[in-house]
Amino acid sequence: MDAVVCVACVVNKVEAQELEQVVKQVTPQAPWTRAKVDLLLWMTKGLLVRGYSNLQEYVALLCTLLGDCAVGHFVASNFEVLLR
Repeated sequence: MDAVVCVACVVNKVEAQELEQVVKQVTPQAPWTRAKVDLLLWMTKGLLVRGYSNLQEYVALLCTLLGDCAVGHFVASNFEVLLR
C-alpha cells in the first residue's frame, strides 16, 4: 500500500477532535509537485469518505491546480481517485 493511501486511511479514521490538527500537518503546500498533488488527492479522498464538512476547500484547491502548468495534467488524470 502506498504511503499516500495510508494517509487517506488515517484521515478517514482519526478521532474527530484530532482531525483538524492532522489535516493541517499533512496538507501539502506550494510549490506543487506530482508527489504533493498525489498526497492532496488521497487526503481529500479520506476526507470525502469521512464526510468532512470543509471538503469543498480541498476540492476547490484541486480544481485550481487543474490550471497549473506543472501539475494540471497530473491532477486531471488522477482526479478519478475521488470518484472510486
